[in-house]
Amino acid sequence: MEPTFPRLAKVLDTHGLVDLVEEIRLRTWARLNYAAPEERDDTWHPIVLEEMDRKDVEVAV
Repeated sequence: MEPTFPRLAKVLDTHGLVDLVEEIRLRTWARLNYAAPEERDDTWHPIVLEEMDRKDVEVAV
């Protein structure tokens, strides 16, 4: 089964677990600084990109 948010799976597979506080900080930043998919930079932290992907899903519903 494919992960729902493949970017996050990549982070967990290649970088190990991110400190919980750091993860919350990154997710909060992503929510406050949301960018449309075409405006995102692939070099942003994968957790930031994954959180923006989650917001895309929320907005689409």
